[in-house]
Amino acid sequence: MIVLTIRKQRLFLLVITILFFCVSCYSYAQTQQNKLAACSLDDNLFLEKVILSSFKHKEVDIVEGSAEGGIGKSYWNKNVLVAIKVSYFGETGKTEINYYFNPDNNKQYLVELTDYHYTVPIDYPDSKTASLSTYKFMVCEGGEPNYPGSDDLAGVYNRAVNTLTVIRKSLKISP
Repeated sequence: MIVLTIRKQRLFLLVITILFFCVSCYSYAQTQQNKLAACSLDDNLFLEKVILSSFKHKEVDIVEGSAEGGIGKSYWNKNVLVAIKVSYFGETGKTEINYYFNPDNNKQYLVELTDYHYTVPIDYPDSKTASLSTYKFMVCEGGEPNYPGSDDLAGVYNRAVNTLTVIRKSLKISP
């Protein structure tokens, strides 16, 4: 009788342990899924609607990344980084990259990257924009890029992330 009770206790503990493990795995999976959902483009488009003129900003000239140079501006709400706007200038085009940071987590940000290509070099009187390409995507630092695999998108994503690293250094902003 005592032996049977000990076996029941062990079986009960084993069942409880297995249930605890299953609940823990489920909770972890839900947390990971919520992190991906929080970093979706659709859920974060509101970030770009912020009115930047109402915030303090700091401007810096950027030497790296372009033959003609560039300008970077960071926008702050007190001590919280709201956005960074970067413009790189070139003879045959320019690139504008806007970063809009999630106020709850500055390692999540919306990126809008636009490349302008001119018909002839900019210093010619009849220079016009021949084409422009715009990309929008979310970056969640520490996570995998959240977009379908494409070499073009991977290149744009890497340009945006690498540019932000340069800008943070130029503006003396820690990641």
